[in-house]
Amino acid sequence: MKSAFVQKSGTPRQGCLASDSNGSIRISSDTFNNPHHSLEGLDQYSHVWLLFIFHDNGKGFTKAKVSPPRLCGDKLGVFATRSPHRPNPIGLTLAKLNSVVGDTVHVSGVDLLDGTPILDIKPFIPAYDNPVSHDDSSLRVLARTGSSCSDSDLKASNKVPYDSKSTCTTVALSSSQQMKNAALMGQVLQELEDQTQVCVRTAQWLQDAQQRSLNVVVNPVAEKQLLRFSSNAEKEEFRLKFTKDSSGLRNLIVSSVGSDVRSHYRRAHCPDLLYHYCVDCVRVTAVFLGDDQVEILRVTPIRLDLPP
Repeated sequence: MKSAFVQKSGTPRQGCLASDSNGSIRISSDTFNNPHHSLEGLDQYSHVWLLFIFHDNGKGFTKAKVSPPRLCGDKLGVFATRSPHRPNPIGLTLAKLNSVVGDTVHVSGVDLLDGTPILDIKPFIPAYDNPVSHDDSSLRVLARTGSSCSDSDLKASNKVPYDSKSTCTTVALSSSQQMKNAALMGQVLQELEDQTQVCVRTAQWLQDAQQRSLNVVVNPVAEKQLLRFSSNAEKEEFRLKFTKDSSGLRNLIVSSVGSDVRSHYRRAHCPDLLYHYCVDCVRVTAVFLGDDQVEILRVTPIRLDLPP
């Protein structure tokens, strides 16, 4: 995985919190003789699941209970959370598919470190990946002619079979009755949709602990420094790899730090310390002001060893 996040500090906890974060995945020739063949047809989807390894967890034993950042210090069982510290450090993220070029998949809305090993790529299919509360085989079809039959009677030709085994009964209906049938079908579909929404639930603590969204202020000095970065900058240390220009870089910085990427310990014990993190080729220095605001102070190249 190639991504704009080169260290854990500052990396968003969920890709949806940083929709401007771009990345790419190149299929290794060690896996397939023709890597690009494995991606044929993937560009027909808008989103993909990425199965990956948390490769930068560090050494140490795995705890049965962990403290999610949004639970303010309280603990839960590791399998009731999205914690990266798991018995098998495998992660799953949903990313937006931007394009497929040759043997490379370009995505956005990623929350992965640069160099993350990708185990698998799967297309996101709403019909399969969204839970439902009804059995499709129990649905009945109301035809314009008044036919009522199980969907097992419907063939690929879209014609209703007429034989001794068919459960279909055909009755000629008036226009008014057809309209009533259409209204009834709409009511049934709405009820199914309502049932689907009811059957999906999440932990109450997630509903209570709404995602922190901070007001991000970029001070004049940082605004001026941002203008030096672009994808075609003359100096290498200012050359962006994952964003096109200073505007895109600014959006990425604001979206990542605005979701409050600090740990609970940092928020509770040292909230006034300067916060440093890296994104793309940039080192960002910020300060958190109170509970609802963060100010971007400096935006400098990571490669500070090079002459200005």
